[in-house]
Amino acid sequence: MKRQLIIVALLTWSGVSALCGDIVCEGVYRGHLQGTDAVGTNIWWSFTSKLVRTDLSGRVLASQDAPGHQGDLCVKGDRLYVAVNRGRFNTYTGGVSYVMSYDAMTLKPKKTWKLDMPYGAGGMTWRGDRFYVVGGLPPTDGRNYVHEYDSEFRLVKRHVLETGYTVLGIQTATFLDGEFLFGIYGGDGNPSGTLRCPPDLSSFRRYVGKGSIGYAKIGGRIYTASTPSVLTTKKDWTGTLHPNDGLLDVTNLFSSSWYRGGIPLNAPLRVADIALGSGNGRMKCATRKEWCDATQKLSDEGFNAVAVDIADGFAYPSHPELAAKDAWRDKRFKNELKRLRELGLEPIPRLDFSAGRFGWTGKKPGTAEGLEIGSELVKDVLKVFGHPRFFQIVTDGWTPNDCRVLRDAVMANGYGSSPWFLGDPRKMPLLVAHRGAGDIDGRKPEGSKAAYSNAVATLSDVVKLDIQRTRDGVVVMSHDPSLKRTMGWDVNIIDMDYAEIFEKGRFYGPGRKPGGPERIVRLDEALAIVKSIPQFWIDFKYFDPEFAEKTVKCFADAGIDQSRIMVATFSKAALGYMQEHHPQIRRISHINWRELPEGGFSGGNMKEGKSANREELMQTVLDHCRRFGLYGVNMPEWGTKDEDVAFLHRNGVKWVSFWFVQDADMAWKRSFSGADAYVTDYVSKVRQGLAGVDHP
Repeated sequence: MKRQLIIVALLTWSGVSALCGDIVCEGVYRGHLQGTDAVGTNIWWSFTSKLVRTDLSGRVLASQDAPGHQGDLCVKGDRLYVAVNRGRFNTYTGGVSYVMSYDAMTLKPKKTWKLDMPYGAGGMTWRGDRFYVVGGLPPTDGRNYVHEYDSEFRLVKRHVLETGYTVLGIQTATFLDGEFLFGIYGGDGNPSGTLRCPPDLSSFRRYVGKGSIGYAKIGGRIYTASTPSVLTTKKDWTGTLHPNDGLLDVTNLFSSSWYRGGIPLNAPLRVADIALGSGNGRMKCATRKEWCDATQKLSDEGFNAVAVDIADGFAYPSHPELAAKDAWRDKRFKNELKRLRELGLEPIPRLDFSAGRFGWTGKKPGTAEGLEIGSELVKDVLKVFGHPRFFQIVTDGWTPNDCRVLRDAVMANGYGSSPWFLGDPRKMPLLVAHRGAGDIDGRKPEGSKAAYSNAVATLSDVVKLDIQRTRDGVVVMSHDPSLKRTMGWDVNIIDMDYAEIFEKGRFYGPGRKPGGPERIVRLDEALAIVKSIPQFWIDFKYFDPEFAEKTVKCFADAGIDQSRIMVATFSKAALGYMQEHHPQIRRISHINWRELPEGGFSGGNMKEGKSANREELMQTVLDHCRRFGLYGVNMPEWGTKDEDVAFLHRNGVKWVSFWFVQDADMAWKRSFSGADAYVTDYVSKVRQGLAGVDHP
């Protein structure tokens, strides 16, 4: 027994020692590292033509020569699976790809399957009873592919990620903590990094950093691999795993966006202007090369949108007589717009109808003929651009009534409200999942595990966490101090111990029937669900200093950096305490235009925008921000005007959000307000509104 205890102690010491820093694979190999995986006290390394198994210190336990070109690997049960490419890589033809299996411990070969993959296999992982294989990408293809196979590697589905071109496609893959991670190389203007996807592979988020050589999770920590060459030969390689706790930190985001269908859902737009027609019968870009060079330069310089000043550069179907010589026709225009999107440039149509530029139409602005032709050109442009998110229409010299006629022409083409703007577009607002993005019919009760899971599934940018204290000091999730509204149980949380609430309390179920399946949730349980969401709002519905410290510790224990946290609350006591004791955590004050019995900040009765002195009132809001060193304010949508948002931003307030925006039409109407975020119970619906989809 003593010998066994000593051995266990030594193994534990060895593992802990290895986990304190880098893990270097023993030996030198001809061909660089392609992928890694780890289970228990074993690490597997795939070099181009050699498989290696080591312990947690990097000491080699087994090795096996293997046919090249080996790629990434994964371990499932007692088998090791390796993606192998023996043909041409990153081409439309010639790819010959396989998965080869080995005994995970001895590394002896077991079985080989040929894959249906056109560009060559590179990385692989598994989830449930399915395998997922990724690989090469031709330079002309702007989409990456994830091939889903059954246990005998029969193709089930080919998932498409609209990433734009990434150098040599995707190199590595893993499924960790309920998410897919895919490693991509850098080069050609693309930084190396990680694509992060939900289980259904419906969207992705991109992070800058390491990941293209391999991932592993060891001792609860994420490691990423590197493969230094040996300086004396530059043909031999080693392998190293590095702790990378900040791999998915919000500071490493390539942009703040989740992407779906190749379009960033909430990215700040950096817009450049480019002219197609001149308005005097000549094309601004006389040749396609000029156009391609100009747009490529914009992409290389980091722009992600381009406002195309069309003028007479398009052969409008309704008025072909207005076209300049060599003007683009419908098919050509659509092909060029497709190319812009492949370059990562969102095309925004621009029609300059100002009094000084409208002459190319042969009509005068403000006349019946001018309004008619303007409306027809708007409709032609909307059709060729395919329902753009934004539309620049310059109307200097037009009356408000004339502008309404043009707006109606836009709205008649399927928009719930006009998507035009007269200046550069603001960034799209972030979406804050209110009370965990629950619903009102009891299927996902607010503040329940189901609601927080919904916040993750709908790709919320921020999740709002309302917290209360039980009698025995447990931090639990609830907006109300009482459980009467959500559970039908007329008790106050502060008067009950957590165990009793958990045992007896049940949220209303579907149809608000008592005794549903969901119970009260502790803060640590909520954080375990929502930790992949980029940012968090803490709303102290109960506050005392001891409770605040316990809350901050809970986030630290969950491994959530304070840069991802904001305290967003009505409580002046909480704002003041956090300002003094945790100044590094950003603070946001909720603002209500009605008087608040809790003593929180109020601007008086501003409903419907009524105020005796609006400037004085907004100055009061600004003074409140300065008093508590606020990062921002959360304003009621119904009483806040666009000029209020502009005033606060102009005076140094970094965050102005609206509560509440609950439908697609309202989301679109307020998207030009300059607000930084919307608080909503309906994340998916509001996001569709921001994208110009499904307007009533």
